[in-house]
Amino acid sequence: MEHNLIFEGLEQNMDTPIPDFAGEGLEEFAPSMEVQAAEIREVFMDIPELQFENWKNLDVSERVDALQQLENEVAEIAHRPALGIELETLEPGVLGYCNGDKIVISDSLLGIDGMYREVLDTVFHEGRHAYQFHNLYGEQVEKNEVLVESWRDNFEKLGYESGDWAIFKDIGFLRYKNQPVEVDARAFANVVLSELNI
Repeated sequence: MEHNLIFEGLEQNMDTPIPDFAGEGLEEFAPSMEVQAAEIREVFMDIPELQFENWKNLDVSERVDALQQLENEVAEIAHRPALGIELETLEPGVLGYCNGDKIVISDSLLGIDGMYREVLDTVFHEGRHAYQFHNLYGEQVEKNEVLVESWRDNFEKLGYESGDWAIFKDIGFLRYKNQPVEVDARAFANVVLSELNI
């Protein structure tokens, strides 16, 4: 199962308006990925609803509220605007997406206690896409210029490859999985989950 970044229409129509993150007034760089992960661990531990022993007793709306609280904290750490967390029924194999305005999680993930890790992975992965958006179309807060340029090349020169979700092992899926924005988002989520020991 994978995540799907949806830049609505971006891969088909470069005239599509990009979310305007400009004017947030942030003048310093965001911490490194590893420092962000350590800071996320601290705020994560301060949200009781996110601890698995409590999480498994929450209803879906309470889970969304807890994830929104986490997204708000993660966004502050990453020096980017927080996005709303929403649920949608997504096609099989798609866990979530970010379109620059919101983070969407597959509603099928939140009803299953055993998908706890996948839910958190999705929030961190899609939140990293929000960070990429902010750096490219708002204010650059990522210190690593080479990394930011790889994201820019991915979106603006190569185009975002959404892959072929019908057949996961085909070349389309490999192109999706190996593009810079997806490699970076997976790496970020893995670093955070490792820091959380989940």
